[in-house]
Amino acid sequence: MDEKLKDITDLKDKELALRDEKLNRLKKQMADALKGNSWERQQQLEELTKELARLQEECDTLRMKLKSFKSKGSCSNCSKLSLKNEELQKDNKEKEKLVKDLKGLLTKFESQLKQQEQLMLLGSCPNCSDSNGKLERLFIECKDKDKTIKDLKILVTKFEKQLNQQDALLKNLGESKGHKVNYKP
Repeated sequence: MDEKLKDITDLKDKELALRDEKLNRLKKQMADALKGNSWERQQQLEELTKELARLQEECDTLRMKLKSFKSKGSCSNCSKLSLKNEELQKDNKEKEKLVKDLKGLLTKFESQLKQQEQLMLLGSCPNCSDSNGKLERLFIECKDKDKTIKDLKILVTKFEKQLNQQDALLKNLGESKGHKVNYKP
């Protein structure tokens, strides 16, 4: 029994020694890996420091340019941009008026079509058989007006898109030149 106990104790001691050896190896590998990560992190920090210094120089240069523009009052492009702004605003107002007029015209056409539809419904009475020819002509006119309304709606949509594009262009143009544009569509 003592021998069994001794064998079991020896086996346990060997397993513990093997486990300790594996743990020590793992600790050493982790320490080596952390040293490698630390070196990589140091390299990254150095690169980021260099990039930060470069960006700081660029910011300083831009600040100096901004101060020089402010001290001059305005750059050579300011008057050009101001004229372009006025032209675009005038063009925008004209197009807005055209869109408003077209929308009014569309409303009139729609009300006419509704009235014509009501007339067509009244014309289905047996007593009104002589007016079938007139109703057919009105029906054809309604189809023509429907097409016209559809075309006008397409035009209105196109004008609205153009207005939105011009608004965006105007804003981008001013911002790209570093100017604040007082534009109110």
